[in-house]
Amino acid sequence: MPEDSGSSPVMPMGERTAQAYAIYEAHQAEANAFFALCNALHFRPEVAAQVERHAELESLDPTSVEQVQQLLKRAPLAELTQAGALPLSEENVNPLYRQWLSEFKANVVEPVLGHTPGQLSEQDWERITSFFAPYEAYLREKVGAEVESLPFEKLKRYCDGDLEQRARELTEADKDVAGRMAGVGELKRLLLYHKNLLRLVNNFVSFPELYSTSQRALFEMGSAVIDGRWFNLCMKVGDVAAHSAIAKMSNLFTLYLEITRSEADGKFVVASPVTSGSRGNLGVGKQGVFFDVRGKEYDARVVSIIENPISLREALVAPFVRLGRLIVGKIGSLAEKAEKKLEGEVSTGLAPQPQSTQPAGAAASPMGMFVGLSLAVAALSSAFAYIVKTFVALEWYHIVLGLGALVAIVSMPVTLLAVIKLRRRDLGSLVEGCGWAINARMRLTRAQRRYFTRRVPYPASATGTPGRRWSWILLIVLVGGLAVGSYYGIKALVRHGERPKATEVSPPQAPSHTAIRAPGAASGAQQKEAPK
Repeated sequence: MPEDSGSSPVMPMGERTAQAYAIYEAHQAEANAFFALCNALHFRPEVAAQVERHAELESLDPTSVEQVQQLLKRAPLAELTQAGALPLSEENVNPLYRQWLSEFKANVVEPVLGHTPGQLSEQDWERITSFFAPYEAYLREKVGAEVESLPFEKLKRYCDGDLEQRARELTEADKDVAGRMAGVGELKRLLLYHKNLLRLVNNFVSFPELYSTSQRALFEMGSAVIDGRWFNLCMKVGDVAAHSAIAKMSNLFTLYLEITRSEADGKFVVASPVTSGSRGNLGVGKQGVFFDVRGKEYDARVVSIIENPISLREALVAPFVRLGRLIVGKIGSLAEKAEKKLEGEVSTGLAPQPQSTQPAGAAASPMGMFVGLSLAVAALSSAFAYIVKTFVALEWYHIVLGLGALVAIVSMPVTLLAVIKLRRRDLGSLVEGCGWAINARMRLTRAQRRYFTRRVPYPASATGTPGRRWSWILLIVLVGGLAVGSYYGIKALVRHGERPKATEVSPPQAPSHTAIRAPGAASGAQQKEAPK
């Protein structure tokens, strides 16, 4: 085949290669199938009958254009022959492919083979396939699809002109502009460092913004609202177990909150110390709301807690709260046992007894139960009277000293331990667990404690809110007055109930001036009556 101008191994027909390949590739699969079926027919003649059965000629409706078209699509490219040659004339060719075969013969067979045979053998088809193989490989791996739509003349003009040189110059100029823009970016970065470097260093060295109640440190995540309180110091935690191992040394009551907004945003965990008030209803699973530093709202849930004393007031009350719980539990346990015992005795007493098994003269079970209950009440009354009598016999300062000693014995160890822990609270351990290197302890000031954990007061016009603190003071005064009045009232009743003892009459005694007589001497009256 004579080579066209501009031909190459990839484009052997020059600029006409793409058009010729498109005609060849349009029914390449049908041609391959035709030659394969001819080879099978040469080996097994019954293949022709199988192809005819596949066409379903018996069920064909000749008046249906759609069925005829489907039949022709399922039929081979041309009539199968054992010679295995594709006719290039319209005779014995599938009507669907006659137009394509005419274009194929003029644009592909003639340029590639150099002549137009009456039939196309399988060897000629393989030669055409090999002819387009480099171009086909190029299409599979080609690049530069952005300029593929441009006309060939324009591309040729671009290649022949100075476009390449101009493109290189623009590229170099763009690189120069990119360098200047990078310098501008570095200058902007330097200016921002100059403006904010002191704040950045302070947030990683001395933490003045953390100690300020009017600013937010750079590492703070936001605030949480749980149990009616604001927790204003929240720091992000990567590993709760690793953080809690360090945070335990802070002696701070610490909450670990799981923060979520939606499945797309994911989850993260923050640590928040409780620095004032009491524990209240805080516990694992408690729900709340979290607001980040930009005001965005999230859901919050307590997933872990490090327990430590929160305030001195809570530490003073804690022993008595536990003692009260213990007493209430014991009373409840005793009451439950007594109730079960009473139920058992009542059930036994009310159950009918056989006449023969009851001993003669024995009292009925309900009567025995009543007598036992009366004895128990009498014993309890006697014990209570003894306790009251002993209590009244004491002076008031003895009672006060005794109660004070009891309170001191109960509360002193727990209070002392709580005071030590409260004095040793260290915010640095909590921050250090988040990745910072803290070289000194970070003590909490009173303002910080009230700011990090605070309870917002209710509005003056709010209704249904809890009572104010003066009500508790009034209640304490009333209870104290009632206790003092009860003391003096019981003492007065006891004194009024005591009766004075009867006085004994002593025998008359001789006057102290009576003369002492000698033994055997008679009295004066006897001497007068004696005869002379």
